[in-house]
Amino acid sequence: MSSEYKNIKISYSKYSRYKECGHRYYLENIIKAPDFIPSIYAYFGDAIHDSLRKGVEYKLNEEERINNFTYMFKKLVMDNMKDYPDFNRLEEFTIQGIDILKLIPTERLSEKYIFIGSEEMIIEPMYKDYYFVGFIDLVLKHKKTGKYTIIDWKTSTYPWDLESKNKDKTFLSQMIFYKYFYATKKKINLSDIECKYVVLSRMKSKGIEGNGYIQNVEIDTSEELMEETLDDLAKTTRDIFIKKLFKKAKLEKRKESCKYCPFKDSYQLCNSSVNQKIDLHSI
Repeated sequence: MSSEYKNIKISYSKYSRYKECGHRYYLENIIKAPDFIPSIYAYFGDAIHDSLRKGVEYKLNEEERINNFTYMFKKLVMDNMKDYPDFNRLEEFTIQGIDILKLIPTERLSEKYIFIGSEEMIIEPMYKDYYFVGFIDLVLKHKKTGKYTIIDWKTSTYPWDLESKNKDKTFLSQMIFYKYFYATKKKINLSDIECKYVVLSRMKSKGIEGNGYIQNVEIDTSEELMEETLDDLAKTTRDIFIKKLFKKAKLEKRKESCKYCPFKDSYQLCNSSVNQKIDLHSI
């Protein structure tokens, strides 16, 4: 067996899932309990991401990006959601996706930037056999300044509440991880990398009519915050793989984490017992 298979990998999605609820992490990543529920929101995000990636990488024009989105999104929903209530929202989401793509002229990025990569993979060592793994949506290099920009596309129903987002350390950590490990991979100075989320909202705002709103959200990646976040990544990795601590959010007075959990209504998979025993054969 090659050494590649012996490496222990953690990604931002695993880190954030564990921070949200250790028990859900245990169910999804350790015992791999079945949890798949088709989601029109997820399919929408996949189709938008794919259209933007191809738009930048292959310099697709607006019509080509929209055609790629409508074909992919409708196929995903038609193939997977006919028996779900949200299937009836297919046309609504399709129109909103088209309106978003009209606001992102990817073909114009080449005027200021050099395209470096999309879905850029990171597999960088943290300590011994522990590796951080990630995929960066888009990396650009400014033609004049030479600085790199890391972009992560985020689809959303409404524009973000930036005040609450900036207080969420787990949320902020994604870009900090990407910046640090991308700099390590490419041997680039941290000061030469900028990070931002581009938020693609289906609707302008609550109470305001109209589809499509774009936010450019710069992320604080200061040295102090980066050190704190990387320390927490190390601690979380230790808790998962060495200490094997999988505490339930609802027993930690964090029941807000349960809101969208696919296991929340399953007594077999998530009851109120601290020492719950799970038998996958009974599921």
